[in-house]
Amino acid sequence: MSTIYIVRHGQSEGNVDPTLYSKKKNENVELTPLGKKQIENVRHSIIDDMKGKKSPLAIFTSPFKRCTQTSEIIAQGFGVSIRPNLLLSEINCGEQQGCEAEDFVQRPTEKHYYDTLGSWQYNPHRGESLIEVHVRTGLFVVQNHFFQYHPQTIIVSHASTCLMMHYFLTNSCPVVTDTLEKAISYWPNGLAKKYETPGYPTTFVHTGDLYATAI
Repeated sequence: MSTIYIVRHGQSEGNVDPTLYSKKKNENVELTPLGKKQIENVRHSIIDDMKGKKSPLAIFTSPFKRCTQTSEIIAQGFGVSIRPNLLLSEINCGEQQGCEAEDFVQRPTEKHYYDTLGSWQYNPHRGESLIEVHVRTGLFVVQNHFFQYHPQTIIVSHASTCLMMHYFLTNSCPVVTDTLEKAISYWPNGLAKKYETPGYPTTFVHTGDLYATAI
């Protein structure tokens, strides 16, 4: 049986103050003290869940600071390598970064495209759409398919990427009405979702959630 834990990073500075994104590069936003505590709790939960099982192959992570910090905290419990991968990066919100999404899409230059394309295909100027995140997440799965055959693997990423990974692992179709807000509500900070498969072919089943107890 193979088990994959998909973890969203802990609370970040940007979760506390969204305006920070207009002053600091998205990839440099760090975990808050609470975020670090959340991940320490999740690490203990994963360790308990893995008792008697083989250590994870590696921790695959988004290269963004808040995710590498999350991965480093989790890795303390296993002594495994951390493997950053650009395909697991945060969705690129382009010029919407640092703005309220609802206000941004009402701008005359954006409203027509949002109304025409919908939340699934719409991408803010110089950004990317959820469907593009879905495509690159699938590319990660294809390029790193070997992790699906290892007994234990941990993947650390962001809400939108985690949701797309869920679709690929469970072999389910994305919902074209998905929004970034849905991804965030489905995958709160510091949440680890557990997926298991009895073997080949590798369609996984979501079998449980490991919550951060510090909220």
